[in-house]
Amino acid sequence: MGTDSIKLFDKALADQILVMERESLTRFLEDNLSALKQKEFVLNPVMYEIEENGGSIPDTLERLLSSEYTLTGLKSELAQDFAFGDEEIYLDYWGCYAEVFDGHPEGSISSLDYFPDHEEETFLLLRPDHVDQMIRSLCNHMDDLSIMNKEQIEKVGRWRDFCAANPSYMIAYQFDF
Repeated sequence: MGTDSIKLFDKALADQILVMERESLTRFLEDNLSALKQKEFVLNPVMYEIEENGGSIPDTLERLLSSEYTLTGLKSELAQDFAFGDEEIYLDYWGCYAEVFDGHPEGSISSLDYFPDHEEETFLLLRPDHVDQMIRSLCNHMDDLSIMNKEQIEKVGRWRDFCAANPSYMIAYQFDF
C-alpha cells in the first residue's frame, strides 16, 4: 500500500465540463488547450491524440468519439485533468482516511458518485470541516509523524482556508492502493 495524498480540486470547473455538449466542449478545448499543456502531469486522450496524429480539436474529438470513447467518458477525463491542482501533499498515517474517518464523512463526494462511468473509487472530495478533522489528528500526533512536518500541516490548513473562502474548490483525497 502506498501513501494517500491530497490535491486542490476546482469542482465548479469540473461541473461545467461535465455538463458540456460536444460543441461547447470543442470551444472550451480550443480556448483552454494551452492551459492543459502547461500542467505537469496529464494523461488525457485529447492531448495524446493531438500529439500522435495532429489535426484540429474538432477532428481529434471526432476520431476519439468514433473509436474508443464516449462523450461522457471523455468529459470525465478532461474534468479531472483541468480540475485537479498540480501540487500534491502526501499524508502521514495520522491524517489518512482510515485513521480519521469512520466511512465517508457526511457531505463528501466519492469519485464513483461524481464520475459514474468509473469502476474504482480513486478519490473523495472533502469539505473544509473534513480537512479540519485531518489537521487535528495530525497535530495530536505531531511526535509520531514520519512523512509530514509542521510546515506541510500548515499548508493543509491554508488549503482548508482557501476552500472555505472559495466554495467552488474542494480537497481531493486521493487513495493510493
